[in-house]
Amino acid sequence: MATTREDPVLLEIRKEQFGTTLVLQLAGELDLASGPQLETALREHEDAESVILDVESLEFIDSAGLRVIYELWTVSRDDGLNLAIVGASGQVRRVMNLTGLDEVLPLADDAAPLL
Repeated sequence: MATTREDPVLLEIRKEQFGTTLVLQLAGELDLASGPQLETALREHEDAESVILDVESLEFIDSAGLRVIYELWTVSRDDGLNLAIVGASGQVRRVMNLTGLDEVLPLADDAAPLL
């Protein structure tokens, strides 16, 4: 008898609301397979005026994951939503540096000043 196994959760998203600011703490991997999770999480909180993507616990990001973040940032600007990325380090920061997105995206070391 064949058994099915559930796909492992590659991206965990923890949500916290501080007034009109939504903080999405990302852990795991942000890539082609998990990108839609992030898009859905943001759509669920359309009442937020500011969004902080905390990527400190993100272990891996590829070009598809960066594309999701870039597109979210572009759409958020057009909609008048402030979006910032905090905690980028290690592999995540290297990929942002290699692609030049560290010069484009609003990056911060810590979320505290943004709250």
